[in-house]
Amino acid sequence: MATSSQAHKKDRQVIKEGHFDKILNTHYSEGIRVGDLVFVAGQLAVDDNLNLTGKGDPDKQARKIFQNMKEILEEAGSTLQDVTMLNLYVTDIGLISKIAQARRDYFGSNRPVATLVEVSKLAHPDALLEVNAIAVINR
Repeated sequence: MATSSQAHKKDRQVIKEGHFDKILNTHYSEGIRVGDLVFVAGQLAVDDNLNLTGKGDPDKQARKIFQNMKEILEEAGSTLQDVTMLNLYVTDIGLISKIAQARRDYFGSNRPVATLVEVSKLAHPDALLEVNAIAVINR
């Protein structure tokens, strides 16, 4: 008989667990699927080696972030069309208009609810924004 802990782990799909552990002292996963829910950790405009895309360019950074998010969601059996909530953290609240087109291009007709927060800095010194998401897989 499975213990409640084993049953709990069986219902979870972890995506990119410890992805940056070899580069940074981190302890998190890029995404976790539990049932029909997918939780995507805050994404920066970085590649697998933490190289930033689009220094000084919020549109390029947003596109890299949404591409990273798309790949994590696909690994979980989801898509950007399943995203129901976004949290956007920006270093300048005025950036929202500069990332709107990238959001339209990636999310199309899907308009997830969102929260926009201005912060003093992010995990990468040249990052202008970070975005996390929650998706509900539609079957």
